[in-house]
Amino acid sequence: MELYYYTTTQTMQSILSNGDIFATNIRYLNDSEEYLNGVQEIYRLLQDYNLLKKWKEQRDEAKLNDCDPEDIFNEELLEKNKELLEKKFELYSISFCEKNDLLSQWAIYARESGVSIKLNFEERVYSFSAKKVKLGNDGKICELWKSTPKEVLYFTKESMEGDVYNKTSIKIFDRLFIGEEAQDLMELINITWREVSAFVKRYDFKQEAEYRLLFDPERTAFYPKIEYRVDNKVLKPYIDVFCENGWPIWEIMVGPGFNQDIVFESVKHFLNNATVKIGVTDTAGYIQRVEGYFNGLPEVQLDEYTELDEKLKDKKMLKLDLQTAKINFWDLVHRLVDGIVEAGDIIEDASQYVRKYYFTKSGVIVTRSSIPYIF
Repeated sequence: MELYYYTTTQTMQSILSNGDIFATNIRYLNDSEEYLNGVQEIYRLLQDYNLLKKWKEQRDEAKLNDCDPEDIFNEELLEKNKELLEKKFELYSISFCEKNDLLSQWAIYARESGVSIKLNFEERVYSFSAKKVKLGNDGKICELWKSTPKEVLYFTKESMEGDVYNKTSIKIFDRLFIGEEAQDLMELINITWREVSAFVKRYDFKQEAEYRLLFDPERTAFYPKIEYRVDNKVLKPYIDVFCENGWPIWEIMVGPGFNQDIVFESVKHFLNNATVKIGVTDTAGYIQRVEGYFNGLPEVQLDEYTELDEKLKDKKMLKLDLQTAKINFWDLVHRLVDGIVEAGDIIEDASQYVRKYYFTKSGVIVTRSSIPYIF
C-alpha cells in the first residue's frame, strides 16, 4: 500500500534523521469538526434500524463480534454515550494521502517547495512505540501499539447522495461489528465507536483521499509522553511515534515552487551523505528498491552497458552483507545510471527517466512534482 506524507523539508529531515513522525491530538487538526462529525454521524446511523438490519442480512454471522447489532437500539444509552464521547477524545493521529502530487495537499501541508514522502506499507500489522517510553535497563523503547493505516470514510448525510450514503454506511457497520474488538455492548460504545469515529470525516473533505494511523494513549501498557509544538500560536499536543525498524520510506518528491531545482539538489545531497532511517534492515531491502526503480527504465541496448545490466539481474552477486552492499552495489548502480544519462540522444527515453527519478545512495528515490509553480 503506497501512501504519501506531505510536509516541509525541515520536517522531512527530522523524520529521516530520527526515524519518528509526530502523531497529533485530533482535537488540534485542521478540521474544526474533526472526530465530532464521526461521533454524531455514527450516533444517527445506529438509530437507523432498517439500514442496520439490511446490513446484517448481507454479512456472515460467524464474522460478527460478540456484540449483537440488534442490542444497540437503546436511545437513552446511545445519547448518554454520545455526550461522553464528544467530551472524551484523547486520540492521536498521523495522516497520509492516497494520492501523490495533489495540489491541495501541497498548498496546505508542504507549502512552497515542500516534499511528499512516499511510504510503502506492506499488507501486515506494524508495531509502533513512542519516544521516552522505555522498558528495562537496556533503554530499549517498548512496543505500545499494533496497527496498520486505515482508510478515512467521508460521511455526512446532508452532503451525500443516497446510494453513496448507503455504501459508506455498510463500511462503517463493518468496522463497528466485524472482528474481535467489541466483546459486549458497553465495549462497543466506549471503545469501538470512539475509535471508528476518528476515521469518519465530513464528506466535504473527500478530495483529501486520507488514510490514518490512530494511537490511543489510554490503551497502552505504559502511557506515552505527551509533548507540545507551537503552530500558529497554538500549543498542539503530540506523541513522538516510531515504526518498527524505521518508517518504510521509498521516495521523496519535491513540490512546486520557484526554487524547486535547488531544493531538489539539496535533498539529493542530503540522502547521498547523511545517515537516515528508512525502514531497510538488510541487503534484500535495498535490492527490492533498486529493482522497483529500474523496472521503469526502457531496456538498455548498448553493448558496453550489457554487463552491468546483467549484474543487476544476477542475485548471486548481491548476496552481500549490508555494509559491503553500500560500498560496492551502489557504485554499480550509479555507474549504470550515469552511463544511461551520458548516452543522451542514443537512449533519449531512458535519459529523461533518470533525470526525473534520481536513485540516491541511501536507497530513496528523489523526484519532483510536475505541477507548475502557481502559489
